[in-house]
Amino acid sequence: MSYLQASFADSFGEANTERVIPVARGHNPGVTEEEKGGDEFRWAFLRCISQECFTRFAEEHEFDADPIELKDWSSDNASYIRLHQGDFDIIAAFAGEFERWGLKSTTTDERYEDNEQGKIQDIQTGVDEE
Repeated sequence: MSYLQASFADSFGEANTERVIPVARGHNPGVTEEEKGGDEFRWAFLRCISQECFTRFAEEHEFDADPIELKDWSSDNASYIRLHQGDFDIIAAFAGEFERWGLKSTTTDERYEDNEQGKIQDIQTGVDEE
């Protein structure tokens, strides 16, 4: 389980967490593992934002987390979410949807990177984030 997925589960429970990836896959069944950018949960979270799965279609997708709390969590975890190197919805990005979730970009944040063990590492300090 990735850092983001564990953090999401701590904040919103296992039921909501277990829905994120299947819901995103349902919207994008042809996306390959490589296109997902190495962390399927991160890809799926971004896809659920762009498809309004947490907001407009939350009931349909059985998400019961408060959208405002989800947006706050997204903003708090933006440095990790912006590490995404895979497929994302470019139209949603141009429309500013990710910015409304506290994410200014879906490109690599300059401070963090995925290390070989799949953990997030602060480049400035060399410390793995837990």
